[in-house]
Amino acid sequence: MTVQRRDRNKPAPASKRRTGQSRGTLSSEVIFRAAIAVADHDGVERLSMRRLARELRVEAPSLYHHIPDKEQLLDGIVDTLVSDIEAPRTETEWMTEMRTRALSGRRMVQRHPWAPRLIATRRSLSPTLTRYWISIARVLHKAGFSIDLAHHAIHAIGPRLLGFAPDVFDETSLQPDAARAVFTEVQAAEPDLAAFIARARHDDQAEFVYGLELILEAIEREHRGLASRPRSPRSPRVRKTVERVSR
Repeated sequence: MTVQRRDRNKPAPASKRRTGQSRGTLSSEVIFRAAIAVADHDGVERLSMRRLARELRVEAPSLYHHIPDKEQLLDGIVDTLVSDIEAPRTETEWMTEMRTRALSGRRMVQRHPWAPRLIATRRSLSPTLTRYWISIARVLHKAGFSIDLAHHAIHAIGPRLLGFAPDVFDETSLQPDAARAVFTEVQAAEPDLAAFIARARHDDQAEFVYGLELILEAIEREHRGLASRPRSPRSPRVRKTVERVSR
């Protein structure tokens, strides 16, 4: 996924330039929203309690009254981002529900490109995240999924329900010169393959949606197949594959 960062020399948007606030007007919600604005403008790596205090025009101790440390600040940011992911307003079939949530999550990530990296650093489920995943389980349960298929489905589609698809490599760690050198070797040895690769046009949004639809359709096929075999919680193909990789 391509990660973009706003120009740090660009003035902060007017919505982010706040007047001083007293402790009484501060709240966790206000602090988390301000922290998200700072991360959008400066990058999440540069976010600190001191920088956040400057953004809010308060003294740092005022923040600690609400949020004990930076780790809890980061947890709260993730909770706030996840709470912005929208579910359908009315009950609908499970694929539409998952698609709506995933695309809403995608819009959230497009607004905050740093979000996937931060989400990936969290090592525990907060109450907000727990409620989110329980709401996903509720949808699958109502759709008649077995517990095994629901569990597998949540793992398969999970990151997309938060708006991103994990890449094999972090694009910030890529080595363009080395990649070009290897591609030159391929051009010399296998020109047809090199021409084939060169025609690729990457589009993050298209790849996200394509992968989402593939996963949803595969889960639905599995669900329809298992519906006629209620005593077999896993298909023979999945069961055999799991047994093979578990040896």
